[in-house]
Amino acid sequence: MLTTIAIVSQITLAASAAPPVPFPDLYTPEAPAAAGGALEMCGFPVESDPFSITAAQLVGDSLEVTVGYQGGCQQHHFSFCWDGNFLESWPVQVFTQIRHESNNDPCASSVTDSLTFDLSGLKSRYQMLYQAPSGQVVMRLTGWADMVYVF
Repeated sequence: MLTTIAIVSQITLAASAAPPVPFPDLYTPEAPAAAGGALEMCGFPVESDPFSITAAQLVGDSLEVTVGYQGGCQQHHFSFCWDGNFLESWPVQVFTQIRHESNNDPCASSVTDSLTFDLSGLKSRYQMLYQAPSGQVVMRLTGWADMVYVF
């Protein structure tokens, strides 16, 4: 008989009722939100305005994503969320999601944006927890096929 055990490694961060707070060592305030940015700690599921992922790929320590949405009159913001857990398997897994804030844009033009999100903070957390300079992480991005981040 085969028995499977799942263990979750929780990264403990201060919780608050405020909007999700980026990991202090992952956040790059200079990065414009519309172009992507750094990984944020978010609870799941993440509230998001409608959008679709039309392409996604891992390039080095970055996630490059193309998104489509309706708008054109307001600036839209995207953020990349992780629930803070490594799901113990081989390779370990992380659940991630992109959050879209449309700012109540009343327009309905089809818009496509290219976003780049920095994964180096995720790599740093892995290296710290697993005491390993290299690794593999299955990135389970909501709305897209699983990808393996190798570093």
